[in-house]
Amino acid sequence: MAYSITNTDGNVAINVADQSIDSTFSLNLIGPNATNYGDDIARNTIRHLENFAGTTAPNPTKKLIGQLWYDRNDNVLRAWNGTVWQKLRPQVLNAQPSGTGVEASSSGDVYFNSVNNQAYIHDGTQWRIQNYAGEVSSAFKSVDAIGEPQTAYGSKFKTIYLKDSGNVSRAVAALVSVNDSTNSLYKGVTNGETVMAVFTDDEFTLGNFNSESEGVDVNYYPEFAGTGGVGLNLVKGMNLRADYSQTSVPLADLATRATTANALYSSTTGTNIESDFSGGIGSTYIFNSKLDIIPADDNSRKLGDSTKIFAQTFTNELHLGKDSTSAGKILFENADIVIGADVDDASPAVNGFPASHIYTKDLTVSGNVSFDTGVQNLGSQSTPLENLYANTTIVLGGASGDITLNNFGFPPASTPSDNQALTFDSATGNLDFTSVALSTTQMIAGAGLTGGGDLSANRTFNVVGTDDIIVTADLVGVRASDTNQVNHIVKRNGSGNFAGSIITADTSVVTPLVTVTTVNATNVTATQTVQAEHLSSTDDATVADTLTAGTLTDGTLSINSGSITSGVAATFSGNVTASYFVGTATQAQYADLAEIYEADADYEPGTVVKIGGEKEITQTESHADINVFGVISTNPAYLMNSEAEGLPVALTGRVPVKVLGKIKKGDRIISSDEPGYAWAYVDSDNYDTRAVIGRALQDKDDGGLGIIEVVIGVK
Repeated sequence: MAYSITNTDGNVAINVADQSIDSTFSLNLIGPNATNYGDDIARNTIRHLENFAGTTAPNPTKKLIGQLWYDRNDNVLRAWNGTVWQKLRPQVLNAQPSGTGVEASSSGDVYFNSVNNQAYIHDGTQWRIQNYAGEVSSAFKSVDAIGEPQTAYGSKFKTIYLKDSGNVSRAVAALVSVNDSTNSLYKGVTNGETVMAVFTDDEFTLGNFNSESEGVDVNYYPEFAGTGGVGLNLVKGMNLRADYSQTSVPLADLATRATTANALYSSTTGTNIESDFSGGIGSTYIFNSKLDIIPADDNSRKLGDSTKIFAQTFTNELHLGKDSTSAGKILFENADIVIGADVDDASPAVNGFPASHIYTKDLTVSGNVSFDTGVQNLGSQSTPLENLYANTTIVLGGASGDITLNNFGFPPASTPSDNQALTFDSATGNLDFTSVALSTTQMIAGAGLTGGGDLSANRTFNVVGTDDIIVTADLVGVRASDTNQVNHIVKRNGSGNFAGSIITADTSVVTPLVTVTTVNATNVTATQTVQAEHLSSTDDATVADTLTAGTLTDGTLSINSGSITSGVAATFSGNVTASYFVGTATQAQYADLAEIYEADADYEPGTVVKIGGEKEITQTESHADINVFGVISTNPAYLMNSEAEGLPVALTGRVPVKVLGKIKKGDRIISSDEPGYAWAYVDSDNYDTRAVIGRALQDKDDGGLGIIEVVIGVK
């Protein structure tokens, strides 16, 4: 008796007649009481297992939506969506897919472009880039104020490879407005997009060629050259559309802190302000009612230069230098510089006035200091001049020749002779020369000196010598020797060291006392026991006997023939090198034992390898390979043959391993047919212990690629 069935959705009815085998579908359907159907069951089973793998798509009388086909042409699994065989895994291609038939692209297809490193998705009509800076939406199609965009409205930031006049691609960053309205008043200039700004690190002229952006060739020349466009001559930095010419940014070559700069403009290219401002730059050209004008970086900008200078600068205060670390200067480019103006200038309002007051610490003058008519003073009654130094002659006094210093009259009344001094006569209030009593004035020797006497004759002072101090006719010295002598200071020998027989260290340096043979700023050498707590972290210590250590840190420690004993800890920032290490136990941070083997490629850690290939090892490529050898180690705890050329292969211990598919903790791990990857052994496999790499130490719940911990060498 015939039977009827439906597909899962119930929208396809299938009737199979009695005593018949229906071949309407890709799998044969066996009817009631049919005979000789064993091969149909076997064939159906194989087709199920391999998903109809082949280079030609299944083409039965009826194809069911959702049925699978493994396409051997590009090794990808496909599903029938009612129209085409759709790929179930994204492809990596160097160009946009453009096939027909089973290769035709449909909505939802995805591929990765290996040229521009972008992912694309098909929207049923065209390929669209998946990721970009910004947002373009179809949610505004009914908004009349923006022209009712069809499917795209928004803005985004993208890279365009503009072709210059020499047909050379120049990479620029473009800020783009998107509107695909059918109304020309709102629609983007080029393919529904309008380039608002271009940022470039090159200076070039745009050519009339197709340029590439987002995998599509577009000619931007008409838009850039058109009314309101960016223009054809692109400069370094930001280039805006001409439509935005009344905004503040494009009107300023340098507008670091400009609130309003609409009037500052030069008709010529460059930074020189020429004939346009021959009358000076005043409030007509620079307006700033809120902010100070401050350079973008510190102590690196200038106003004018040695070839182009400002004629005049008007300011209320001039501050030079920033702080004690930045000294200011006033430098003159030639000798004809005048500070201030003559008080009698015929036009002081035009040519300036003299400075009313100058405050300074030091004043160095290489020419003359002249005084104008009137009364001038150096110092005052309350703050007099302290010192006045002259190289040759000081001429004081007016026509009368009379000088008054602090109420004392000049010149003196008499002419001086030998052994006279200038003295004050309280009766007259004048200064005069009088004789000095030399025999009553004494010169007295101080500590460490002998001699002296009154001023009536020449006197000599002598330095007192001792056992330690040498005094001769022309020198005073200290007794010193590089040998052991009484009352001598020890000096370094010809090698720059102190001899071992000269200096004996006390317990503040070593315990017990040792003879120190070399002492300098960074080296201590001893021949007996030294306690390490007396060595600083930057000293070098060479010990011939025993070093009794507290804690040693950094520095350089060299033990010629002794040992480190009673040490609590020894911490070093570098490597510790020795011929043998002897101890009770060792510890390591990592977990596997590995050895260097030469590989035929630079495999990443976790790769499953076998013996073979052009070198010693190569990655596995087949299921349950019995030649499997080990796994490329990530951080070996112990590395054998470490100086050899090659890669570390973990032979035992736990390591990260690249795996494919679902895995349970404890599963035996074998090589897979994905090169360099392992997967779990299943019960249906023919068990061969030679193919087992190790045992999984953690679960993996997804069916894709990943990395898990595996203990190597355990079957």
